[in-house]
Amino acid sequence: MSTINLSDLLGGNFKGDKGDPGDSGDAGENGSPIGGIVSVSTSRSLTSTDANQMLLSNASGAITLTIPTDATYNYPIGTVIHITQDGTGQVTIAGGSGVTTRIRNGLTNKTAVRYSTCTAAKISANYWYLFGDLE
Repeated sequence: MSTINLSDLLGGNFKGDKGDPGDSGDAGENGSPIGGIVSVSTSRSLTSTDANQMLLSNASGAITLTIPTDATYNYPIGTVIHITQDGTGQVTIAGGSGVTTRIRNGLTNKTAVRYSTCTAAKISANYWYLFGDLE
């Protein structure tokens, strides 16, 4: 496989200031941006301890992870929950009654294939975006 530089492809010399690196955000346990890894093998509702974690599904059959309403657990705005399908069972990320989930047109709320990773991010009250390797 060969490597193509963007500047070679476009025929220009792209030099300039790099700009500010920006804030890296809070680090999780051991300096990781992910607080930890939680093993999941059955369908369940997300809990307060799932916030900013990587949920690793090792299920052999399809499971559903349900985002609860703010009345059940009020995650702070900006909370992210990463979900990886490590097993052969597809993972569905569903909003509970009263929870709105937004996904790019043409995609579903299910992991695409084994080893797919997606993220649920809370944008406002009972309002979440799903993005990543979705079906």
